Amino acid sequence: DYEVKWYCFLKKFSSKKTVLEIGCGSGRGLKNFRNSETGIDFSREALNRAGKELKGRNVRLVEGDARRLPFEDGAFDFVFSSGLLEHFKNGKKEDQKILDEHIRVTKKGGTVMISVPNKFCPWYVLGKSIMYLFDKYPYPDEKSYNIIELKKMLRSRGVKNLNYVGLQLFPPSFTGWSRIYPKSVARLFDRIESFLGSLCYPFCFDIICWGEVGD
Repeated sequence: DYEVKWYCFLKKFSSKKTVLEIGCGSGRGLKNFRNSETGIDFSREALNRAGKELKGRNVRLVEGDARRLPFEDGAFDFVFSSGLLEHFKNGKKEDQKILDEHIRVTKKGGTVMISVPNKFCPWYVLGKSIMYLFDKYPYPDEKSYNIIELKKMLRSRGVKNLNYVGLQLFPPSFTGWSRIYPKSVARLFDRIESFLGSLCYPFCFDIICWGEVGD
């Protein structure tokens, strides 16, 4: 249900003419666009899956490094990533290098958008801490952010007219093919999240921030 919410949100930007997803994975995110799309990922296996997922569409898939994008400055109208920035060690400032690359390849006046886990989401923080305790968390170097940090990072790089939302206030009702709690409870949680609106954003699992690349 989190993925459904994310893909529905992406459709708000579907009219963008040239789109780049950094860390495109399986390619399901790019399916929400209808013009010229490009996806880049360091994993050849992921790109093979994306090729099958996006077969017959006007999509270019590139193998490459998010820290050194093989694209010209200002090549795209809309550049975004989801679940990418947090997997690079901040001690080397790699996450900031990646953000700079997002902005570099976005046209002046174009839109750049980042989606990352939220360090103020109670169930995410608790669940990750328990899994770390038992050495079960699959991403030992994963970092989380809050919306203030994310907006500051973007604003310091000249991104303006910033907006943000939060998605998934409650834990997802299923993981993969395994349902955790009934659909009726999931629907109730969704109604609560919808009712709270922006009040719940600071505590949702996913924070998404986007804005316009300045001159």
